[in-house]
Amino acid sequence: MKNTLAFLLVGILVSHALGQGHVCLPLRDIFTKPFVGLLRSDTKVGDQPDWSLSHWRTFLDDIGIHSFEQLIEALSYSVLVCTASTINDTHKQPMVLIDDRLYLRRYFDFEQGLITYIKQSQRKEAL
Repeated sequence: MKNTLAFLLVGILVSHALGQGHVCLPLRDIFTKPFVGLLRSDTKVGDQPDWSLSHWRTFLDDIGIHSFEQLIEALSYSVLVCTASTINDTHKQPMVLIDDRLYLRRYFDFEQGLITYIKQSQRKEAL
């Protein structure tokens, strides 16, 4: 993978997903439905870019993203990304990869804090 361009694209896409109200980017969507959510909500169907899935795949190939599996592997070995097995509070990589979902670290931490709060609230209510 041509790391610089591929990581730049993935960073842009995860940031865009966040701007659309999502806390993570399902990486499989990059290959199966890449244009969903990439346009403003007021964009009409006829105003969408004239890019086919084959053009998109060619673009991904040109920047070194050849398959979903290869993307996951490259991200999991990146110094910019931590995974479920490498996550800790000592080293704060800017991105977190959990299964096929990529998070910006800050929003992953927010989500985990919310999950912890909900679980603790449920335990208190059960007592």
